[in-house]
Parts: sequence; C-alpha cells; structure tokens
Amino acid sequence: MKGVRCKRVARSIASVGLYVPGGTAVLPSTALMLAVPAQIAGCKTIVLATPPSSDGSICKEVLYCAKKAGVTHILRPCVVVNKHNALTIGHYPTRGILVSVGAL
Repeated sequence: MKGVRCKRVARSIASVGLYVPGGTAVLPSTALMLAVPAQIAGCKTIVLATPPSSDGSICKEVLYCAKKAGVTHILRPCVVVNKHNALTIGHYPTRGILVSVGAL
C-alpha cells in the first residue's frame, strides 16, 4: 500500500518467571531448558520457583543448574506449593520472597 511501512521489531521481556518441578520429582534439567532461552532472549530478571524437599531445602542440583544458566532470583521454598501458586505469586509485588542466587 502506498504510504504504509511495516517492520518487525524484536524486544525481550524484562523479567520472566520459571517453574521447575522439585520435591519428590526433581528435574534440574528443566532449569536449564527454561533459563537458557530466557538468557539468550535478553531477559534481565529471571526468577525460578521450585517446591522444597521434605526437609524444606531446595535441591542442590536445581540450584547449581539455575546459577549456571543465569537465573537471578529464586522464590523461597516456603512460598511455592505448586506451579499455579508460583505463577500467581510472580504476578504480585511482595517483599521478602525473592532470594538472590548470588546469596545461595
């Protein structure tokens, strides 16, 4: 059409939330499969949510993969019950829930 210009613009999302299964079914590879594309896309804040094991801790393998893949924050274990709660919590600004990966 005369006078119409079209172009494609790619912009990354500033922050993204990832859910990694944990507890009894630990899947550290999921942290890599979700965080690496987010890192490549240029997301500045990458938040990982994972349920704790029975003793209340996060699986060390998941933490290792998260750190290597560029995850910037992890939701505290006491907050994450399942993926639906993790995704809901990610939408609301709260204090004291996020833990910097560098502090782990």
